[in-house]
Order: sequence, then C-alpha cells, then structure tokens
Amino acid sequence: NPNPSPSPDPKPKPRPTTLRGYRRAIALACRRGDAAAAARLLSELERTVGRPDRMSHNEVIKAYCNEGDMVGAEASLARMVKAGVTPNAYTHNLMLHGYGRASDFTHQFDAVVARFSREHGFTAKWYAYKNPTLTCAARGDARGAKRWLRSLLGAADHGLSVGLSDANDAAAAHAFALEVLLGLGDVAEAERVVASVRKKNIGGRWAAEAAAGPNPNPDPNPEHDSEPKPEPNPGAA
Repeated sequence: NPNPSPSPDPKPKPRPTTLRGYRRAIALACRRGDAAAAARLLSELERTVGRPDRMSHNEVIKAYCNEGDMVGAEASLARMVKAGVTPNAYTHNLMLHGYGRASDFTHQFDAVVARFSREHGFTAKWYAYKNPTLTCAARGDARGAKRWLRSLLGAADHGLSVGLSDANDAAAAHAFALEVLLGLGDVAEAERVVASVRKKNIGGRWAAEAAAGPNPNPDPNPEHDSEPKPEPNPGAA
C-alpha cells in the first residue's frame, strides 16, 4: 500500500490516582523542565486525592526555580503556606538557589534570607551563598565575590556555634573561600582565611587542607569532593 494509514497514537498513560503517583508525575514534570505541568498536576492532586504533601509542593517550587521563574516560585511558595504546609530548609534553599542564579540576585538575596528568617524562622546554611559568590567571581567582580564570602563564612560560623552544622561543614566553607580567593589572585585575603581556620581550631575533613595555606599548584583532580552534604529528603519534616 503506497499510502499506509498512520499508526494510531500510543495509548495515553492513565492519570495518577494516589498521592504517590502524583508525586512521581510531578517529579517527572520537574525533570522535563515543565513547571507549568507540575503546577497543574499539583492542582489536580488537590482536587482528586486531597491536600498535597510538602514533597509535592517542593517539587513544583524546584521546577520554577530551575526555569529561573522566581515569580512562579514565589507564587508556589505562597500557595504552599496558604495550604497549611510548612516550608522546610529544603524549600528555602531551593528558593535561595533560584535567586542565586537570577541576574538580579544582588538586589534581592539578602532580603530573601531576611524574609525567610522573619516569616519561617529559617537560617541559611553557608552553601546557600555559593551561587552569588561564584557568579560574581565569574564576572570578575572581586568586590562582590568577597562580600558574599563574608556572608558565607559568617553563616558557617553561626551554624557551627548553634549546632546547625558540624566541623566538616565549617571546614568545607573555609576551604571553598580559600579556593575562590586564590582564583581571584588575592593571596593576602587567602592567608587571612588560613589564619582564621587555625585560630578557630576548626577540625574536620577539609581543615588540614585549608590550614595548610594557599597552594600555588592545586591538584586538578582532588580525591574528595568539597561539596556539602545534600539536603535531607524534601519530604522530611
């Protein structure tokens, strides 16, 4: 047959019928980068199954943050709070990550941290400040990068003092600061970070590296990863 009829469309997947099914569908929409679809699924979940859980709300917020749509992310956060679902540290770090990627973050980032603290009792961990620091450094804005590093190290010290983080976290923050400062060519400021590590007697996995001082020829393939531990499961309390 020279003109075969087109094959029928594949059978559409059935709609989710459980919280777990909707949660999976929302996560898939997030991975596809389709925040609007994730938000629609959240509304459908609310209509058909019941109140969405924190994990489902967080996935929608994550989708908007990944798209750089902070208006959508803020609306999703407001929707979450209005529904009586309490944001957790993962929620707020998603928002900070989103603002950290935005081109206008320098005008909003501190205000967002202060608002989260005021409204939800949230305390930013040090790695929330990594994006602004790295963005400024990549732009060649040494002054801006150092400003965010001060906030980053302040958050690390505060976290250690109140038990929000451990010595590994604090040492990793100082090692990160050292790496950024050396990248900017500011050896004098890097030496001050080294002195701070020694003075505070910060232990942990990265402390020896940071306390050793600036290395003019760092290993391009270090054996360890200096990233902080991942946030807890977003559905956790």
